[in-house]
Amino acid sequence: MGDSRSNSEHLSKKEILSYLNADLSEKEMHRIERHLLSCDLCSEAMEGYDGLATYENIEQDLVEIESRLQQRIGRQKTRKAFPFFRVAAIIIALIVSGIFITNYYKNELRTKRFTEKKEIRKSQLQKDSLETKKNIEAQKELNDAKEKKETNVESPTKPETVEVADEAKMI
Repeated sequence: MGDSRSNSEHLSKKEILSYLNADLSEKEMHRIERHLLSCDLCSEAMEGYDGLATYENIEQDLVEIESRLQQRIGRQKTRKAFPFFRVAAIIIALIVSGIFITNYYKNELRTKRFTEKKEIRKSQLQKDSLETKKNIEAQKELNDAKEKKETNVESPTKPETVEVADEAKMI
């Protein structure tokens, strides 16, 4: 029982019993007291045993404390594996959310392209409709021009007849 004991090492059953029965040297008592200041688990165990009136069942109680300690240590070991599952769950969640986000933006892009194509078709139809109207108007103008030519061809003969008739009246 030297001073080389670190704070991470817990007191043995024999040390706890010897301390409670004051069967240790002053130096050993001081070392155990220093350890109790830095180790909560041993301090709680010591306080629990210190409150007992008799130490008849101390051996059984120490066995129980040791088993609880082993259970705590065992839980700590299983907790170390637990972060692995957390990390795996986070990675899976990121992958799934990435897939959803990608699909959402693909859908948005498809909708945007569809809308753009629809607008292009609509403007093309308007352009075609405007060209058709222009062609119809141009055709009407051509038809009107043809009619005017035909009327102009017929009208010079009529004025000549009018001029001949006017000359005949003058004579």
